[in-house]
Amino acid sequence: MTTEKPTLTSIKKINDLDSIRNAMAHVFQDAQLSLSGHRKLVIVLKNIQQRAIMLGYEEGFILKFVKLLNKILSLKKGEQVADRVAKFCSIFVSALYKDEETLKEKKKNDKEGDRDMSSDNSDSDEEEEEETSAGRFVDYLLRHLLRGIQAKDKNVRYRVVQLLAYIVNYIGEIDEELFKALHWSLNRRLFDKEANVRIQAVVAISSFQYINLPEEGEYSVDNQVNKATQSLLIAIQNDDSAEVRRAALLNLAKNEVTIPFLLERARDVNSINRRLVYSRIIKELGDFRDIDFHLRENLLKWGLNDRDESVQKNAIKMFSSNWLDIVDNDLIELIENLKVVDSDIADTAMMTFYRERADKLASIEITENTWKELTTEKAFLIRTFYEHCNEHNLYDIIEKNFPESIELADLLYKYLNLRKQIIDSNNELIENYESYRSSLKETDSKLQQLQYEEHELFQDIDGIEDSNYKKKKVSQAKKLKKEFQTIANEKQQIMQRNKDMDEEYTSFHEQLKDLEFVIQQLLLISKQYDFSDEIGRRKMLQIIRSSLANDKLSDKLIESSLKVLRKISINERDFLAMCTEIVTDIRDSYMDENDEDTFHSAISGFRNSDSEDEEDEDNDKQEEIGEDANEDMGRNGSQSHKKRKKQPKQAPDDIIIQCLLITQHLLELTEESLENNYSLGSLIESLVRPAVLRNEQPVIRSLGLKCLGLFSLLEKQLAIENLYLFGMAATKADEELRIICVKIIVDILSTYGVSVLDIEGGVDSLSLARLFYKILRIYEMPNLQCVVAEGLCKLFLADILTDFGKGGKLNVNNDDDEEVVDEDEDEDDEGDDEDSEAKNERKARKIGAREKKKEEDQEKQLFETLILTYFHPLNIDNHALRQTLAFCIPVYAFSHPTHQDKVASISGDCFFRMFRDGGEFSKYENIASPTSIIQQLIHWCDPNNLVNLTQVEIKKSPAHFWQSMGFLQAVEQDTPKSIKKIIINNLNKLYITEELGSTILKGLLNAIEDTKSMIESNQHDPDFIFDALTEKNFDKFHQSIKDLIGKAEQMEAENSKNEQKNSFISEKSFQSNNSLVLNKDSLLELDESAGDKHEKSDLDENQAEESNNDAEKVEENLQEIDRMLDEEENIDYHLPMDTD
Repeated sequence: MTTEKPTLTSIKKINDLDSIRNAMAHVFQDAQLSLSGHRKLVIVLKNIQQRAIMLGYEEGFILKFVKLLNKILSLKKGEQVADRVAKFCSIFVSALYKDEETLKEKKKNDKEGDRDMSSDNSDSDEEEEEETSAGRFVDYLLRHLLRGIQAKDKNVRYRVVQLLAYIVNYIGEIDEELFKALHWSLNRRLFDKEANVRIQAVVAISSFQYINLPEEGEYSVDNQVNKATQSLLIAIQNDDSAEVRRAALLNLAKNEVTIPFLLERARDVNSINRRLVYSRIIKELGDFRDIDFHLRENLLKWGLNDRDESVQKNAIKMFSSNWLDIVDNDLIELIENLKVVDSDIADTAMMTFYRERADKLASIEITENTWKELTTEKAFLIRTFYEHCNEHNLYDIIEKNFPESIELADLLYKYLNLRKQIIDSNNELIENYESYRSSLKETDSKLQQLQYEEHELFQDIDGIEDSNYKKKKVSQAKKLKKEFQTIANEKQQIMQRNKDMDEEYTSFHEQLKDLEFVIQQLLLISKQYDFSDEIGRRKMLQIIRSSLANDKLSDKLIESSLKVLRKISINERDFLAMCTEIVTDIRDSYMDENDEDTFHSAISGFRNSDSEDEEDEDNDKQEEIGEDANEDMGRNGSQSHKKRKKQPKQAPDDIIIQCLLITQHLLELTEESLENNYSLGSLIESLVRPAVLRNEQPVIRSLGLKCLGLFSLLEKQLAIENLYLFGMAATKADEELRIICVKIIVDILSTYGVSVLDIEGGVDSLSLARLFYKILRIYEMPNLQCVVAEGLCKLFLADILTDFGKGGKLNVNNDDDEEVVDEDEDEDDEGDDEDSEAKNERKARKIGAREKKKEEDQEKQLFETLILTYFHPLNIDNHALRQTLAFCIPVYAFSHPTHQDKVASISGDCFFRMFRDGGEFSKYENIASPTSIIQQLIHWCDPNNLVNLTQVEIKKSPAHFWQSMGFLQAVEQDTPKSIKKIIINNLNKLYITEELGSTILKGLLNAIEDTKSMIESNQHDPDFIFDALTEKNFDKFHQSIKDLIGKAEQMEAENSKNEQKNSFISEKSFQSNNSLVLNKDSLLELDESAGDKHEKSDLDENQAEESNNDAEKVEENLQEIDRMLDEEENIDYHLPMDTD
């Protein structure tokens, strides 16, 4: 046996097993020192293996190898020695299989000429291949490692899975049962509690993505993936470790199924993962044009708006460099792939491109022919290019590429005229299509009604006992079903007959949509154009007014046209007058065609149709809006019809919609008060209110409500009068209309505050609070919930709801509060064995707590509802709502100490209501863990998270003090034992300092001792029997408060001593002659000495002179004081006292 390092020469001289083992030990010793020598060491180890096989010690070689490998298994992650040995092992396995492949190729070439090889010989060759030394070695190694894959030691599991991850990339054919065991074991490690183990498991399992297990059958990339890929998809979406998700992101196979999951990581919470999507994954996917448009759209939206600068930079580089290179620097083709007509992020993308690629600006040239043949892509490029040049004062480029204002106006007129011609030439098609859609809508309405009747009928059948009557009802149900089938068949026939027309209209609609987009781009350019040329301004003014009045523009074109009109108007009043005139011109055109009436008759046509209804509404404002209101309208309308000989015709829906759209957008552009604009105010009664009452036309009604809401923002009295209307619509309409009304209510409160509430004849704050609370609990309308939550958060953050509704009490828990009271009374009745004094004290405390809760204002109750909404299990899938609250609640809590105190004061009650026995949350299984919720509440109330505060101010914050009081109350109440333990174990995480003062801390100490005494007196109740760790944590919290009280008292004593010392020093200095302020006693003594000088006969002349000198000094000092007070008379001496 030799102890020298093995060489190729010395290896040939080895004759015993001990020498082989010693040589292997030397190799492993050198392998852990550096990676650079691994290739040479692999050659040495292969020669040792061959020598061992030759001597018949193959099994001994394998056993020694795994024994040496075992030495690194217990080393934790990060140990370079273990990492080097693991890599050496993988290189060795790789080299073995490469040698086997080389040998196979050599044998194949040698036998290439033998074409008469029998099947028996083939089988024997296969057996030889299966029995190779590499196969036997890897088989034993894998089985050995699998024995430690479920070890208790996390380091062993990590090293085993790491070795497997290295080795599986190089292994060839292995036993099928071993492969299954390996696959199953690695799948199990994807759910290991240690993230490091899961990372290695992801790397290892990724090697099986292209291997199909026999039981999986054949699969196609188009419709499914194998089990390995499915496991990685689960990991990339659900693993809570960013590193594990990153490993899955980098190792997941890229195909049509997995690409959406890969790009979804652009919304990962970890910025590194998001950045990798843009810097690496997109490049690996190749041509971006092969990615679905919606995925590209989201990818740009997420990246360009990312809060992390590094992610944003990579997204910008992806768009402005990588994608541009793929389209050969052709900007038009790049824009074509953005599909700008339907894109929401194209604007941002192009403006970013211009900023990042300033070198490309000079190459952009807009010729005269380009202006004449605008496509959607060219128009978009021209508009964004102009905006960039105008924003960055690139006037030379504008002068070179853009026409004069009058030419731009002519160009806009030509495209508007082209639009009109296309519509006029397809009028018949438009009418036929509208008739077709109307018939489909009517058919759908019938089918819906039949379904409802059938449902009601079957409900009645279930409760019928009379067999004959039941048969009759069943017969009716069959008839309904038959009628439903008949109408459904008719619908299919209608759709089949109009299939060609539908396709023709779709083509026409796409053409019109593209043309309107071009016109919109020209209008957006005009909005920022230089109209210093009066001729060009007047020309543009004429075109815009004419198109608004005569061309029946779409919503977007109306909005853009009004913005241009606002720019070229003389002033705001002139703009409003023109817009009002345009609206009346549109209505006049209808009346002139049908009734040949004047402008005044047009107004009456809008006003008289519902004049009686509006009077009824004004007289009885509390009447609900809905079907009842419509029935009243019908009755009053019939009565008025009897009184009038002729009922004026109402304008068609399209005319009303056109007028309402113009009114809405002009109101969005003005801040002019209605008092100064009577013509604009007249639209309320003539146009807006009748539209609000059009229940049979949801589009008209929603536009009417939007306009009425915008009018309310211009005049406070109008807001007060219509707040009830918006509230009623927010409770009884469909979700879309409710969202509009809630937004209006929030805007009104944001504009006027709570001054519009609690006014005689108006809406009181209690009703509004109940409205918000009810909407937050409508889980079937997630978008509405999100809008209300966002609106409330804005109002809270602006302190608009401070002292909101102090006069009323909002019962946010309805029956739950009553249940608490009843349960408490039952407990008191049943607890006969309790000490009567303790029982009375407990009851008194609960009564006091309830009384205190009754005095709380609705602001806190609404915020409590927001917190409960955030954690509610039914909102677990409402991601928009949860994201809004996840941002807004901490922003509110950290923005001001007062805000945090409010959150702290309700957090204990929130936690109690979530997890109390028999509470609402207890019915659901998908509720978040109590530990995570209480830690979230503690984080929100942590004073260290407050902004713009010094460390001294943070230490004096009482937020966690109030939160601890609330938690202690929850421990005493009817919460489960597990919840009580969680509360107690988290009390030590509260940030409470001696700066709060001994008085406050003693109050907390009393509460702790009361809770402890209550726990001790309820030892017969299992819910109050805790384990040793929980009791130890409670005692630790108890002792920490005692220590803080001692520190606080010591600090207060020192402060008091310092104050006395300072007071003594002040008195001494106050009595000195150099002081500017003299006390009353000194002045009296001086007066007495001045008076006694006449009575004392023995006073010499020098003493008299000294007295006179003292009097003069006093007079001078008093004059000096008067002068200083005159100069500082504006100083406020009422300094706030520190209540802490």
